[in-house]
Amino acid sequence: GKCFAAALVAERCGKDPARGTWAHKTLSSILADATSKANLKDAQAKGLNVYVKIAGVERSYFGTLGSNTMFIDSQVKKDWLKFRNQEAIFDVLGSANNGDGVDFNDDGIQGVIAKMTEVFATAEDNDHRYVLPDSWEITAPLYKDIPAADKAVRNLPKVKATFSIQDSIHTVKTVELQVVA
Repeated sequence: GKCFAAALVAERCGKDPARGTWAHKTLSSILADATSKANLKDAQAKGLNVYVKIAGVERSYFGTLGSNTMFIDSQVKKDWLKFRNQEAIFDVLGSANNGDGVDFNDDGIQGVIAKMTEVFATAEDNDHRYVLPDSWEITAPLYKDIPAADKAVRNLPKVKATFSIQDSIHTVKTVELQVVA
């Protein structure tokens, strides 16, 4: 019985973390309340938002925003983009050229950008709607512009993506994702 709520959260977030419940998300720029069991019970009965520390990590616990209010978790959308881009980059770094990896040249850099482009195309499709259509751009230096020290150790060049999170019709947040060696 006690684990059912956590299992439900895990199941919903596993399907699509940017559309699931916001319970058990880590907090950014919000301090968790120090509260008692009685206060938690009272807040839960009122449907209030509660932020707590669990295992030393500040996170949301439960709560509602009211029947006429939509909560949009833009941080989860940013996390989705970050982790899917990491997966795509590591995949292409290891699997390109029949497992030999990406060539360290302009074609290889463009191969990394192509994988990231696939992630952003998914993020803007009708099923996800995490980024505003045509709001994102991915840039990377040319091979000739990579510093010699980075060439010597074959560091992935700094690839940068700028995009706008689709929060609501009134709010657009522009974010920058930078891949560093």
